[in-house]
Amino acid sequence: MATVTIDNSIVWRQSPLLSPLLPYQEVERRATVLGCGIIDSLQHFERLWGCGEPVVVTNVSDGFQGEWTPQYFSSVHGSARVTLHDCETGTPKPSTVAEFFDLFGDPERGESIYKLKDWPPTKNFKDEFPELYNAFKEGIPFPDYTRPDGISNLMSHWPTSQVVPDLGPKLYIAFGTSQDNVHHGSTRLHCDITGAVNVSLYSTTKLTGEPGAAVWHIFHRADSDTVRQFIKSLPGYNEEGDPIHNQSTYLTPEMLLSLAQQHKVVPYTIYQRPGDAIFIPAGSPHQVSNETDTIKIACDFLSVQDLLASERLVHELRTQRLATDFGDDVLQFYTSLWYAW
Repeated sequence: MATVTIDNSIVWRQSPLLSPLLPYQEVERRATVLGCGIIDSLQHFERLWGCGEPVVVTNVSDGFQGEWTPQYFSSVHGSARVTLHDCETGTPKPSTVAEFFDLFGDPERGESIYKLKDWPPTKNFKDEFPELYNAFKEGIPFPDYTRPDGISNLMSHWPTSQVVPDLGPKLYIAFGTSQDNVHHGSTRLHCDITGAVNVSLYSTTKLTGEPGAAVWHIFHRADSDTVRQFIKSLPGYNEEGDPIHNQSTYLTPEMLLSLAQQHKVVPYTIYQRPGDAIFIPAGSPHQVSNETDTIKIACDFLSVQDLLASERLVHELRTQRLATDFGDDVLQFYTSLWYAW
């Protein structure tokens, strides 16, 4: 596990591709974060990003202004109507922001595991939460890539006279779920067509008193086809369309162990705690399971390093839409390249 201290305050850590010969317990182990000196952080990030490696930056929330707590959202936006989704069944449930956050950290709330995803779903974040949007822009790591106006974010070159695709930021808020072979996490396995950065800003505590983590499994995009074939081989799997793009599968610990044993493929396993920002490369299959109730914010960005992967995903998702009659070309990939040129 490589770790580097940046400007004596921010530490990033990058999980190497793990040896397929390691037992599965090694896949889940989180190495200790150590400071190893100061380097040119952006240059180092670009080298890793160009190799399709996920990157984690810690202590990001130190640079975020404003409140990102259940109390804030309940008091300021409590009456807003939202649609929650059951993480196990996918069943939608109408609610309000206040009703949702009233259940945060409540051990008596029942067994249903709800999430509020892509919030706000139809409005731009900067219009709905202008103060938080400014805090996000000022606090996000590697802003040349991640900000909507970042020079290395190819989406920033759309003319102001056009309607720019909305790549976020959006809020992702979910209850915690059990880490076992029965439950299906907070976000099921899927790929993003662009690179993405996801920041954890709040989580309730575990019974031990420690902050809960979001447990991420991120596969290198080179392993995507192997993961697809493995899912197709699972007992009872008979869905139409792409096994990853269907977003219907969560690989349980038992399944991950079988995948490692049968195909020598293991994911990067990252325990994201409040203040951690995770960079997920385009085309990397990934899934998330929150240990406790968590508030996160994420945005997508289009970088030169991801272009080949993004173009491949454009064609895969077109095939997926034809097979399932579901989805839209939100990115407008080739139009975005035209404007960036």
